Amino acid sequence: LVPFVTTVNIGNGRGGRNPFVPNSSINKYPPIDLSWKGCVEARQSPHDTLDTYDNRGVTGVSGKWAPYYWEAETYDALSGFAFNFCENSWWRPPRPFNSLFDLPSRGNGRPNNLFPRNGDGGFIGLDVTPPRTQGPNKACPDPVTPLTNQKNQLTRAINSMQPWEGNGTMANLGAVWGWRLLSPTPPFQQGGDYDNEKINKALVIMTDGNNLISSIGGSRRNNVTCGGPCSNAQICSIVSGRKYTSHYTGYGYISEGRLGTTNLANAGLMLNNRLTQVCDNIKKTGIIVFTIVFQLENPQLQTLFRNCASSPDKFFNSPNNEKLASAFRTIGAELNSLRVSK
Repeated sequence: LVPFVTTVNIGNGRGGRNPFVPNSSINKYPPIDLSWKGCVEARQSPHDTLDTYDNRGVTGVSGKWAPYYWEAETYDALSGFAFNFCENSWWRPPRPFNSLFDLPSRGNGRPNNLFPRNGDGGFIGLDVTPPRTQGPNKACPDPVTPLTNQKNQLTRAINSMQPWEGNGTMANLGAVWGWRLLSPTPPFQQGGDYDNEKINKALVIMTDGNNLISSIGGSRRNNVTCGGPCSNAQICSIVSGRKYTSHYTGYGYISEGRLGTTNLANAGLMLNNRLTQVCDNIKKTGIIVFTIVFQLENPQLQTLFRNCASSPDKFFNSPNNEKLASAFRTIGAELNSLRVSK
């Protein structure tokens, strides 16, 4: 079972450390005391579409996975307070602030207490309760459930799943980590060998959203930073040196170019291409791929997932709960038939 948003939670191991993730204690600047939840970044292309592991390889390429860390997007500005027009504000710097934006005022004219004022550095607005969270683990979903024959364990994991808002949807990462759970190679090795004739491997990929990276929201307002009416996204981009032009994801910020583009409008196309590559690679191993789209009317996306499946009859368009339940019954019956034939 692999929940995904734009990252996947592979588990934080014992004591908040995973042997396949270096420096996973989240001990970056600013110095903080928060535990790493278990989410990881995508590898560099083409390794983000492959099931490979080299214990001597470069982290984030063919070796270990880099920890997912959504930094505190604060910045210096023009007056005596701290304020953030970006998406994830959860830490304030210590004195002096070196001129920061004024706090917004509520209807009663008093400062909004969710944002920091002059004072000692520390955490602000941390929230780990879904669906909308704040902090370095923002939009990090529930952990994966490795292969098991314990129905109760799977049922508990399914029933405890929560929606996690923020940063978009990347089905390619859900698919590649589903493959890695079925694989006999690290970091999950319960999958059994591919050439074992007694084993059939199947993967069900389901999504209810278009592949995309979220943009920074907020209405337009007069602001000295941009010299007139401008949006939160414009302000955030300017004061971050054009770094924060999107939400943070498993591929970092779109401005970093890890997807092969720095244009947010092109992110969906790049992610769709990644999904196609992942699906092709999975099918080459002999794994049977089923795909389901739930309440998605986009014909291009339906075609994408139909082509991802091992055959057209293994794609299911489910516009409602009844069709979704029917899809899973059909898949279950086919898998049961394969098991009996073995």
